[in-house]
Amino acid sequence: MEVFSSFVFDEEKELTLTILEKHLGRSVGLLQGGTEEDQIYRVKSITSDGDKDNASAELLKEFHVYSKNQYSNILSVEKAAAIHDRNV
Repeated sequence: MEVFSSFVFDEEKELTLTILEKHLGRSVGLLQGGTEEDQIYRVKSITSDGDKDNASAELLKEFHVYSKNQYSNILSVEKAAAIHDRNV
């Protein structure tokens, strides 16, 4: 979804980096190949196993605040978990 990508990479880049750093070592890993200015992260998907305290869930929650819940009916923690579980 383009509007979520824009939120993460452009509109709220600093907030995104803060969330990623907060979850580093748990639901976020730092990958090789980035530069000091442009790091590459691996972010664990949201699953239905009850682990909603991860970077993906926090980013979605912040996105919904930012977008005033305009996309909450099509992009939610529950839907993301269902998609992940279906593709495992």
